Amino acid sequence: MLLKDAVGQIKSFDDDLVIWGLPGDDGWSGETEIRLLSGRAEPESEGSTPLRRLLEVWLAQEVLDVWSAWRDGTMPTTEEAVAALVHYATHDAYLSPG
Repeated sequence: MLLKDAVGQIKSFDDDLVIWGLPGDDGWSGETEIRLLSGRAEPESEGSTPLRRLLEVWLAQEVLDVWSAWRDGTMPTTEEAVAALVHYATHDAYLSPG
């Protein structure tokens, strides 16, 4: 599953799952292939490259809720949702409006 496909379904995923993936040379993007694994599971490597942790699903849901709340209830587009998740995972901070 690609990260851009997962963001539209994020509310339907179990809270105890963690998003793992193989970001490209430019980092995480909507095109990043991801895996959803139990928070207790250690991911297997994809070939010789270990998977990297993005966010817990419960936290990804919260990040998108905050994004929406800070923008008067507007729902993010797929690109905005991916940007918000990547920003939070990279900076440990919510993506500010504007």
